[in-house]
Amino acid sequence: MELKKRENTGSGERTLYTGIFSGRVRGINPSAEERAKIIGYEVTPSETGVVKQPVYEEKDQDGKEVMIINFLLEGDGPDTGKFFDARFRITDKEATNKEGTKNQYVSATGDTSWVDDPKNLEEWFVNYQEETEKGSGVYRSTDAKPYRKALQGEADLMNFMKAWLSNSKLSGNGILLDMKSLFRNVDKFVRKELVSEINKDSSENVTDCVICLATVYTKEKDGEIKHYQNLYKEYLPGYNGYTIKQVISGINTNWEGVKMKGLKKWYKAVNGEYGPKDAYSLTTLQVFHPNNHIQASNDTIRHEATSAFTGGTPANNESLY
Repeated sequence: MELKKRENTGSGERTLYTGIFSGRVRGINPSAEERAKIIGYEVTPSETGVVKQPVYEEKDQDGKEVMIINFLLEGDGPDTGKFFDARFRITDKEATNKEGTKNQYVSATGDTSWVDDPKNLEEWFVNYQEETEKGSGVYRSTDAKPYRKALQGEADLMNFMKAWLSNSKLSGNGILLDMKSLFRNVDKFVRKELVSEINKDSSENVTDCVICLATVYTKEKDGEIKHYQNLYKEYLPGYNGYTIKQVISGINTNWEGVKMKGLKKWYKAVNGEYGPKDAYSLTTLQVFHPNNHIQASNDTIRHEATSAFTGGTPANNESLY
């Protein structure tokens, strides 16, 4: 298969980016032809007339089934025409800690928690919450909220989906996915359960842009240093443009002007112990230049104005929004 790339650096290489952007889902597990149409390039079959298709199912080293869900994002506003992949690998194996003493749970609202016994899950995790009075910040429990043990990789997928589907009022099973259907036929599942959300008309559409942090992963391959586009695993809902306005405010005020609670938590997570290990910049989207990012051992330096910091992730029971 020969692909005519839409973007390049002038040297035949794909342009890589770091920085924060608002992304709109344009496709989910697209075929080679669908991807080419969305991005805007031509797919040329091989000499045998076959177009190589992307693979969305495989097995891990232990022989466990792995299903892949790939959201193709296009930058919104000034970043229109820039495309990124939010790729999630779901393994048919329960997510446990290294010691095997705790399981990870996922709820109908996409929240996750690590506990040794489901009896230790917090009330807000197992029950839907309703604000007693608008703006009071005080909540009460309403209906029971479905939850279950998470599969490996599922929590990251849920984190993306609750940002993407943030215009929905969740009830019942909310955004919990039917894992049995997913592993039975990933293509059918994605088109029925996920692609259908993109195609709903405006009166029923509950999707929104997703705020992402573009990062660049670096590794040595065949004696050469290779760079790969990546996304930080914590996402924020776009809230119909409000979040990106807050991001711009943060960038312009050294993050002192941020009012949005979820964005403050996200910023703290990025700067924490488990933040991104890739190269990244807390700026608007910008072209990645290796010389601007110093990588030593396992620490990746990020750029924010003229300062450099290392990166983190929120506590397991803390929601970013």
